[in-house]
Amino acid sequence: AGAVPGSGHAAATEDRHRVSEQWVRENWDARTVLGSGNFSEVRLGVHVTRAEKRAVKVIDIKKFVNFQSKRESQLSLSSEAELLMSLQHPGIVRFFEWFQTEQHLYLIMELMEGGDLLQSILEDGHFVELQARHLFKQVCDAVRYLHVKNVVHRDLKPENILLTSRDREQMMPKIADFGLARKNFQSRDCKTFCGTPHYFAPEVINTFRERESGQDMGYGKTVDMWSLGVILYILLSGIPPFEEDRLYEQILDGKYEFDVREWTTVSPEAKQLVRGLMTVNPKARLTIQQAFEIRWLRLAASPSTPSQREVPVGGEPAAKKLRSDSCVTASLTTTGSVGALGA
Repeated sequence: AGAVPGSGHAAATEDRHRVSEQWVRENWDARTVLGSGNFSEVRLGVHVTRAEKRAVKVIDIKKFVNFQSKRESQLSLSSEAELLMSLQHPGIVRFFEWFQTEQHLYLIMELMEGGDLLQSILEDGHFVELQARHLFKQVCDAVRYLHVKNVVHRDLKPENILLTSRDREQMMPKIADFGLARKNFQSRDCKTFCGTPHYFAPEVINTFRERESGQDMGYGKTVDMWSLGVILYILLSGIPPFEEDRLYEQILDGKYEFDVREWTTVSPEAKQLVRGLMTVNPKARLTIQQAFEIRWLRLAASPSTPSQREVPVGGEPAAKKLRSDSCVTASLTTTGSVGALGA
């Protein structure tokens, strides 16, 4: 992949990746938009001569620079590409190459044919417990890899967990979208209000309030652990843990419930893990290594063992269909990342 513009590498290396928009059109058919963010969109890309299918993330340089200057962001245009080049794990979407024009930065990545985890839940219902455990352990394994490398993702959510297949017996999850990720060498050296509101850890909200009052406490890897707890809650129940109209208040108070119909068949061990991950005090919250020591996660099948073939321990016999008016549909699909509030 080589050097990234603005990363301090030799200009000759940077020039090797500078191309024209015409060159992009001649080499990549990337007209179909798969998703969009604050200053980027992801397209389905087909290489003109090799016929390879890839996911092409197109970052609008002008929008990014505007965001960066307004929000005093520490992220640079090269941040995501530089980070992706340093990551190699089966649970992280693979990065192939990048190139830059005057208007755009293009990141060429692995195309995930199974869509994202939220789409799977909305279309096929929540996961039965053994399926959820099998998939969640793989996500946690990727997060453990990131945290060992001192990387905090800061925007973990079902939309950013992509799937290799729509078949729940075959699917493997991979973490994507590192646009807000950064290196985190100290426990509280991230100081920006960013991410996606439904998955905000309490300390992210508190950091914003502290900044407004002249303090600057910051946060670290613990925010990813909280987000994992929210993901697991949704994975097992098909509903979000917090209400839209009292979102921040409920997050700060840690007010979520298990005494609703969707949780009646979920095991106490699974609920224990959710509680450990969604602990308001970040110092008392489970670390990724501690999460792997919880019995529920230790019992997860190996990646080669289809979870549905095990004897069920709680959970319904088939994934329950989500109601069309479910709040997970109404709220989680309409709330994007607050990347524009800083990084």
